[in-house]
Amino acid sequence: MRRLLPALSALLLLGGCWTGLPWFAASESVTVIPDGSYRLAEPGAPPEGADVLHISRQKDRSLLIGGVDAPLRAIIVPLGGAAANANRYIVQLQKLDPRRPPKAMFLMLDNEQGRYRIAVLRCGSVAAAAAGRSGGSVARDPQSASTCIFGDRGTLVTTLRAAAEAEPALDLELVRVDGSDAERAIRR
Repeated sequence: MRRLLPALSALLLLGGCWTGLPWFAASESVTVIPDGSYRLAEPGAPPEGADVLHISRQKDRSLLIGGVDAPLRAIIVPLGGAAANANRYIVQLQKLDPRRPPKAMFLMLDNEQGRYRIAVLRCGSVAAAAAGRSGGSVARDPQSASTCIFGDRGTLVTTLRAAAEAEPALDLELVRVDGSDAERAIRR
């Protein structure tokens, strides 16, 4: 995880992200990613050396993602809309920290051809305007890119569907690790 967090943080700083309240319930979650160990790498890059995440389905249907400094909870729901979105999902990602108010980051997952590719959504002008119309806001930081903070679930979903039609960059890929690779990564 030593390399993943700085890489993911840099990606988020440069590209911004989409956030809001955790609107999706675990009961809405669908099974897309099987339990197991995965390397998080750039699509097409060799996964060797990338950080290993451990993903496990919980009783409430959410996913627990371990291997990070603080465990994360993921709820994956179908994106819906156009037929072209059949292999696309909304990922609601939350830090498991009861001391903080609930908030979530939203990503798009594409599992076409059995691959698990993730788009970190940029807070460009269209998304920023939608966030503002939803009663949300845009957090601007001169040191990084803007963050779109959505005020309601409906606007988030509509904007995500529009982003999917525009074919967003798939920034990261989860690559399944076989048992021996996972054991070596755990021992590190």
